[in-house]
Amino acid sequence: MRNQPTSTSLEAEKGRNLFLDAARTIAAWGVIAIHVPYETWGAKAFNQIFWPTCVPFFYVAGLVFFIKSVKLDNVPGLLQKQWARLMIPYICWTVIYLALRLAKGILTHDPPKIEWVAALFYGASAVHLYFLPMLLIFQALALSLILISKGQGRLKGQGVAILVIALIVFSGGYFRKYYDKGSTGYFLAVAMYLSAGFLFASRMKNGRMAKGWGLAGLAIWVAAVAMNFKGWRLTVLDCPLLLPFGGIGFFMLAASDLFQLRANRFTPFLGLSYGIYLSHVIFQEFFEFAFAKFAHGHVVYNALTKVAVTTVIFGLAMMLTLALPRLVPAAGWLFGEYRKRSPKA
Repeated sequence: MRNQPTSTSLEAEKGRNLFLDAARTIAAWGVIAIHVPYETWGAKAFNQIFWPTCVPFFYVAGLVFFIKSVKLDNVPGLLQKQWARLMIPYICWTVIYLALRLAKGILTHDPPKIEWVAALFYGASAVHLYFLPMLLIFQALALSLILISKGQGRLKGQGVAILVIALIVFSGGYFRKYYDKGSTGYFLAVAMYLSAGFLFASRMKNGRMAKGWGLAGLAIWVAAVAMNFKGWRLTVLDCPLLLPFGGIGFFMLAASDLFQLRANRFTPFLGLSYGIYLSHVIFQEFFEFAFAKFAHGHVVYNALTKVAVTTVIFGLAMMLTLALPRLVPAAGWLFGEYRKRSPKA
C-alpha cells in the first residue's frame, strides 16, 4: 500500500505516479529543512515555503490512499497492514528517540524533561514523530465513517467502536493541549483533511487526477506559500488553517496529470521518503550536538549552510533507509516493510 512518505520498495508499481513519489521525496527534504536552524532571511525562506507544504501534504496523501484501500470484506487485513505500516515503526522509533534523548542528557549533564504520556502516545519523543499517531487518528476516523455509512450489522458496530476510540484518543491530546496548544480550530483542520481525503480518493484513477485538479492545486499551494511569507496564516480559533490548505494544494498538484515522470535509474530512490522522514532526526541531533560542541559560534545558518546541512542529513537518512533492511532484515520493521526471508532452495 502506498501511504504518506512512501515505502522503501525498490520495485516500481505498474502505473505508479512517479511525480507524486518525487513530491513525497521533496517533502521529506523539506521537513528536514524546517528542522535545520536559520539565521538569515534566505535560510528562513525555506521554512516559509515548506511549513505549509510538507507534513500537511503527507496527511492528505496518507488519507487518500488509505481510503482507497478500504474494502468492507477485509477490514481485519487492512488493520493488520496499518499495524505493520504505522504502529510498529512508531513503537520502534519512539524507543530509539527516547533512548537517544536520555543518552544525550547523560553526555551533556542536562537530563531531558520528558512528558511520558505525550512521548509514548502522541509522538513527543522526537520533533517529527507526532505525524504517525495523528495520521492513525485521521485514518481511524475515516475508516469509522466508511463502516458506519456503508457497513451492515457487525461492520457498522465496529465502525462505531473505532469512532469512539479515535475520538477518545484525539480528545485526550486536545485537552492536554498537544495540538496547537489546545486550539479548538484544530477540529476544523481535521474536518478539512478528512473532506479532502474522501474527495480526492473518489476522483483519482490509477493514482492520478485530471490536469484541472493540478492547476487548481498549483494556485492553492502558491497562494498558501505567499500568504505564509506575508504572515497570513488564516488563523481560526487559534489554529492556522493555512496548513491544510497548503497540503491540499500541493497534493492536488502532485497527484494530477499536469506533470509526469518516466521511470529511470533514479526511480527506486523515490521510494525512500518514509524511512528518510522517520530516521533523519538521528542525524540532525548529531549535527546539532557536534556544532554546539566543536563549532559553537563559528557556523552561520545562512541559506547555503541550511541547504548543505539539510542535503547531508537527507543523504545519510536515505543511505540508512536503503542499507539497513538489507543488512539486517528485521530492521525492516523500522520502516513498516518487514519481509520474511524466502526459504533457501
